[in-house]
Amino acid sequence: MRGGSCGFCLILAATLACVSVADCSNARAQVPGQDANNGSKLDRPYNNGPLTEADFRGKVPTEGGLAKSPFQAFLFMDISWTSQYRTTGRGRVVTAHLTQFQATAVSNPTRSWNQWGKKRPDLLDHEQGHFDITQIHALRFEIKIRKQLAAKKPPTGTGETEAVAVEALNDLLVKEGIAVKAVADEENVEYDRLTAHGGVLEKQRELRHVHLETLKKLTAELKAVKKS
Repeated sequence: MRGGSCGFCLILAATLACVSVADCSNARAQVPGQDANNGSKLDRPYNNGPLTEADFRGKVPTEGGLAKSPFQAFLFMDISWTSQYRTTGRGRVVTAHLTQFQATAVSNPTRSWNQWGKKRPDLLDHEQGHFDITQIHALRFEIKIRKQLAAKKPPTGTGETEAVAVEALNDLLVKEGIAVKAVADEENVEYDRLTAHGGVLEKQRELRHVHLETLKKLTAELKAVKKS
């Protein structure tokens, strides 16, 4: 039995509210220092708990590439973040300094689907593995940025105006986010390969144990970084 691979729609944002990376170039700067998010419809955050059948409410495709695939499920997910910043000016140069940052894996239940029929906990757990992998990389992303903030070396963007400086900071975070997502995507592909899309249960159990232990360690590390 084959499990499902994931949908890797990249919807990232930070100091500008963007629907997608492509939209960021045309987005308007927010009020200085305002908390921002990516404005996406991926409204099922990882911290809502383990995936359930209710998180796969989309229609199974009847045309296109996915309709011809052997996948039993498709989890539409991504990495989303929120941030805050402050700006300073020196002469004709304005600098936007990142002050807060949080990242998480998210999914869109209305675009996620399964066609395994009767409840299959092994395949549901396979999809949870994909979600866990993405959350692992979201945590690593947040830890990296928070360590920079703790070290008083936050990401910054500069420009002749506040809007340009904020956009430069956003572009920097988007670039970082794309790199993080690319690594997560590669690991998700490898997870499918090693488990034969959920068909090799022994390997899946082995990797799922690794995922859970890694999440525990990263969660503890993030907690420590927040206190620093």
